[in-house]
Amino acid sequence: MTKINEWTSSQENTEASSLNNIEESIHGHFSHCLLEDLCLSFSIELSPRKESKNFYAIEPNNDLLHKFLSYNDFLNRSFDDILSTVMCSLVTKGVSYTEIVFYKDTDFNLIGIEFKPLNVYKARKKLNCTYFYARKHKKPLYGVLNNNLIFLDLKKIGYRRNFFLKIFSKLSKLEKKKYSFLRIPHGLPLILEKNFKRWLDFEFLKTNKKSFWDGRKPYNYFLNEPYSLYREANYKMIRYKFLDYILQEFNSSLERFSSKFSFNGRIVTTAIRINYQKHLKAFQDGEMNIEQLNTILTKNQD
Repeated sequence: MTKINEWTSSQENTEASSLNNIEESIHGHFSHCLLEDLCLSFSIELSPRKESKNFYAIEPNNDLLHKFLSYNDFLNRSFDDILSTVMCSLVTKGVSYTEIVFYKDTDFNLIGIEFKPLNVYKARKKLNCTYFYARKHKKPLYGVLNNNLIFLDLKKIGYRRNFFLKIFSKLSKLEKKKYSFLRIPHGLPLILEKNFKRWLDFEFLKTNKKSFWDGRKPYNYFLNEPYSLYREANYKMIRYKFLDYILQEFNSSLERFSSKFSFNGRIVTTAIRINYQKHLKAFQDGEMNIEQLNTILTKNQD
């Protein structure tokens, strides 16, 4: 029986590595829906077949990295969930910490590699190690070697760390105003009710001007079909922007161990990328109609 005898200190503390409280700063139905959509499985949302199997691969396929990341079928079964957790940390905290964990047999030969996202309240980076703290704990709960740590930061891709937190906050305030309106005993006159709903629609679009989130709403007073498709395309481009950034940092971190463990592979996605900007321009130039653009966006296929 193979024995796993390399397991880092952070995994020994279930309180520290638990991700159950990652959404504690998010309030309201709208905000939770946005968080769920932002952290939705990349493979399900961006794959033409809407399935996660074989969405990720190692290139080249025969590289040793494929063997290491296939330990416990990690690449096919768990990797997508790991990226969703990383995404959740990025949008709620502005940063993300992930530990690279190495599995070795009894002869200290490497047999597997996995990634473990860390639920971090506070982190302090020292020369060789980063120490992690929990609330109300003055002493660090554990430390991780900097070489084994993957650090991601919203600022690296052009967002402030509180960019999404501000959107969550504004959505929560909008929701409170909506429910305050619903609690009026006899309601408002019809004209005022229409104006209030239009105001909500406008404020919702204004709040999500840069996130392009549709709010899972089939109708908005200020949206026509072309503008709706434009927003949907831009939302998917944002999702690809995050996916590319996360994979880039994961691959860069793995490169630190490529010589030691004799691999040169990289984690890639297998789905054919859609050039959304090209199709939007074709639509604007009259070379594509609404039905064709809608088909590309809904089926993730050129």
